[in-house]
Amino acid sequence: MKLFKNLTLSQYAVVGLCIYLALIVSTNIPKNPIAWDVFGYYLYLPLTFIYHDLGMKNVDVIQAIIAKYSSTATFYQAYQVDGGLWLDKYPMGMAILYLPSFLIGHIIALLGGFPTDGFSRPYQLSLHFGSYVYSIIGIVFSRKVLRKFFNESITFITLILLVLGTNYLHNAGYSNTMSHNYIFALYAVLLFYIIKWHESYKTKHIIIIAIMSGLAILSRPSEAVCLVTPLLWGVYDKQSLKLKFKLLLGKWKQIVLFGTIIFLIGLPQLLYFKWITGKYLYMSYNNPGEGFEFLNPYITQVLFSFRKGWYIYTPMMILATLGFYSLYKLKKEIFWAFFVFFILNLYIVSSWSCWWYADSFGQRALVQSMAIMAVPLGFFIYRAVLGKMFRKIITIVLCCFFLFLNIFQTWQINDGIIHTSRMTKKYYWKVFLKTKIKEDDLNYLLVSRSYDGIEKMPDISSFNHTKLAIFDYEDSTETEFAGYRDTTYSHSGKYSLRIDSTNVFSPSYKRTYQSLTDKEYAWVRVSAYVYCSVDFKSNPASMVATFMHNEWNYKYTINDLGPANLETNKWNKVVLDYMTPEARLKTDYLSTYFWLRGKSPIYIDDMRIDLYEPVDKK
Repeated sequence: MKLFKNLTLSQYAVVGLCIYLALIVSTNIPKNPIAWDVFGYYLYLPLTFIYHDLGMKNVDVIQAIIAKYSSTATFYQAYQVDGGLWLDKYPMGMAILYLPSFLIGHIIALLGGFPTDGFSRPYQLSLHFGSYVYSIIGIVFSRKVLRKFFNESITFITLILLVLGTNYLHNAGYSNTMSHNYIFALYAVLLFYIIKWHESYKTKHIIIIAIMSGLAILSRPSEAVCLVTPLLWGVYDKQSLKLKFKLLLGKWKQIVLFGTIIFLIGLPQLLYFKWITGKYLYMSYNNPGEGFEFLNPYITQVLFSFRKGWYIYTPMMILATLGFYSLYKLKKEIFWAFFVFFILNLYIVSSWSCWWYADSFGQRALVQSMAIMAVPLGFFIYRAVLGKMFRKIITIVLCCFFLFLNIFQTWQINDGIIHTSRMTKKYYWKVFLKTKIKEDDLNYLLVSRSYDGIEKMPDISSFNHTKLAIFDYEDSTETEFAGYRDTTYSHSGKYSLRIDSTNVFSPSYKRTYQSLTDKEYAWVRVSAYVYCSVDFKSNPASMVATFMHNEWNYKYTINDLGPANLETNKWNKVVLDYMTPEARLKTDYLSTYFWLRGKSPIYIDDMRIDLYEPVDKK
């Protein structure tokens, strides 16, 4: 007990929070923490040190690993590029942060007789518990930062609110192998040494700032926004801007060193891109459904949506945001360093088209920034403590409620009551502060979308039906069918549509999402009659439905006619059901057509497209 005898109040908070997280981490061990996105982040390590195949020339090895450990539903983490090599779409920063855990897991696997494949249980457990170490680092350095501004009491309160009152708790305790827990730690260390450098201008401090910044950027390139904070530190007017510029010029050797370190940290990624793709700079996220929409950011959804709204699921950050006012009043010289980071980071996070960031509790993409937001949160608490009694009471009530709500909702999401990606406003209030859910409540969730892209049309008897189009190819004024209309065979009327080896794609029917529906989703049923004088198995062809973004497919479904046992020399009805994706832009569009890959012509007639929209839930 002597170890804890001389601890300060805020140090007791650190110890208590770390013990609490240790209990969570040790009693909530996932079946396989090296899965989904983490699988992609981590993949560099076994490929480099075990398989010596960073380009995945023998991708069957990885497919066998996925099958053995159920690492992912589909191998979306990588894709093959020109030349036959496979590219891991994730940057390699997290692999560097995982490296100590990987090495420890490898040693345990060797000594314990476990499979040394990089994914067996020793590797999994080592990564899981190694991630807890980063949580400790994040909490310890958050305390160090707060103590630079506040006394023991304010630091104690702010730490408790930060860790237990935000979704950092979920990311540090239940989902700790994801990047956000790690980058939170990097940010906490970074902020502490930004302060230290501006106090002493020591070279060792700027080296640490560069390492933390470089690792954060290499883990998630959007974290380059962290460079704003040291750049604007101490800048609050024209005179201070001139002084900062003069300071940086005077410390030019340190600034060159800073830039060199960041470049060297990022160099392996550039060389990897060059080797795999032939380009030093490469956008590795090739899914057209994901990307930045800087001209159409989803700021309102990111902050206020009941699906993943930051202020909805982490309302403690409302107080932190209000704390910027107190920060400006009391510490103007650092206000802009924090506030500009907050605005730019929110804008960047909100510009990602998949603004809900898949499965998570609340806005996981903002978790790491809360290491920075701890300071304005502390200033909010500080001003409240100094304020009038009414303000103190209101602040205490809000903080206690937000603490309780976060802990309770963290339990809810881990018990399956709060859904990780399908939340709606109606469902949120149905399960608010509930310990059980009713079967009927599940009807208020967003539609379930499969991870593997295989979707089956539900009972649509209650859906609203709209006939979108019917094509019988009889009208000669329909110019898009010129060159395709044929009288050799027809299902009805005189004409049908012919595609052959000279025209392998039929004319496409296109409709934008906004012209299709204003609902969350809809089903499209494409039907037609097809005719071929040879067996479809020897003359492959497909009915296709897809959604397009800038001429790129991002949800592609086919009905392959070969396995369908269609009869030759006879008209066969074929049907394709397609659920609309979460359209990146409302101007993204549906495209449906036929595709011939064989040599003999096929004939298409009486093509019909129907829309089925779900009825609004009351």
